Amino acid sequence: MGWFSRFKQEPEGSYRGPAVGVAPSGAIFPIPFGDGFGSGLAIQPTIADARLNPTVYACIALISRAVALCRPSFQELKGGRWVTVDSGPIADQLRYPNGAQQFDQLIYNAVAQLETYGEAFILLTRNGSGQITSQSLAPPGTCSPYMAGPAIYYSVGDDPLDPERISYMVPASDVLHLRQNCPRHPLIGESPLKAAALATGLNSALSCNQARFFAQMSRPSGVLSTDLMLTRAQIQELRKAFEDQSAGMNAGGIPILAGGLKFQQMAISSQDSQLVQAQSMSIADISRVYGVPLALLNAETSNINTEMLVNHWLSTSLGSILELIERSYERAFRLSIATQRINFDTDQLLRIDVKSRIEALTKGVQGGVYSPDEARRKEGLPPTTGGTEVFLQRQMTPVSIISEMAAAELDKLNEPTPEPVAPVAPVAEPEPAAEPDTKDIPSFLLKSAVREMLKDAIHGR
Repeated sequence: MGWFSRFKQEPEGSYRGPAVGVAPSGAIFPIPFGDGFGSGLAIQPTIADARLNPTVYACIALISRAVALCRPSFQELKGGRWVTVDSGPIADQLRYPNGAQQFDQLIYNAVAQLETYGEAFILLTRNGSGQITSQSLAPPGTCSPYMAGPAIYYSVGDDPLDPERISYMVPASDVLHLRQNCPRHPLIGESPLKAAALATGLNSALSCNQARFFAQMSRPSGVLSTDLMLTRAQIQELRKAFEDQSAGMNAGGIPILAGGLKFQQMAISSQDSQLVQAQSMSIADISRVYGVPLALLNAETSNINTEMLVNHWLSTSLGSILELIERSYERAFRLSIATQRINFDTDQLLRIDVKSRIEALTKGVQGGVYSPDEARRKEGLPPTTGGTEVFLQRQMTPVSIISEMAAAELDKLNEPTPEPVAPVAPVAEPEPAAEPDTKDIPSFLLKSAVREMLKDAIHGR
């Protein structure tokens, strides 16, 4: 192994020790791998068996589908807001990571491996300028971490633990190593199936028992009884005649009993009636291990608010997986954390819930969070005239001047009350002057006055 200290990676459920590492000085030190949780249990399925369990498969598929549904984007901080960059090498890699897959297909299988084996390895290819040109998911068991002092490398090959079967070594900067729970070592992920081993084994055992019961009919549905003494031949003849009338394709037929024959149906015991309850408990245990709401597994969402259910899932389980992938890709793309980021759009999880989505956008526009065009863009609609402005209701007051308004109102309340002003006696209005009586004016004077008024009007005086 030279200067490399190798971390042994064995299938889950198998013995993991003792293992040793080689320090740069040549000293050998033990690596404390144990048997793992539940090693002494009689029911301990391997990962290959657990993957075939319907509940385990449903949990892994739900998480993988949800992550694949959230569309990734490369964003930059410009003018105080995050702007999506739709072109460039990073945006292209978030659409088509390689020639055979779309990004949603790649990330679906990567998350499925993460939730099955506890870790997933995405191998990156770069060009001369350091930009990622392709991504490929390593099959399970073909990639393993190595350490050379502070440096971390990954071996890739048919058996990465066998030096003779290692194809090549790559630095950690060219491997997207997705892992969450690492109780043994920071570079070795632990499968959730270790914690769900008992529940998975119990669920599979109950399913197999039910399948065996219905396939082999280990318990008869009833018995025929009579007080007469019958020979073996008569018993065989009666059994065949009864089965011909009521079993197989003739189920539901009406057999006619004679000679004192009676059919007594066998009731189901209370222990058998609790099989469904026990299986439901194992399903609930598996869903808790994977952090998947039980309502999604049982498809019982008729009386559940979809938005609340998805938000609860995001805050308790799914959000941490999305955050892990976002931060891992930011490191792989060598982004500036202050001004660049990779973002998965979780709004896609509520795309089918049209009512909740429209109500949220409407409140966002009314509250000044979105402009009309930004809200329309989220729905794939074109911009509208005047839609770039952010609107707020007029009665809303900025927080910065609320204290000033409160101080002004307080000063107004503290002002002294002015003394009442004495009423002012009303002033008598002068009587209008009496109009002259034109009857006492001679007619020639009236005509002369009219002529003067007309002259003044003509000359503008």
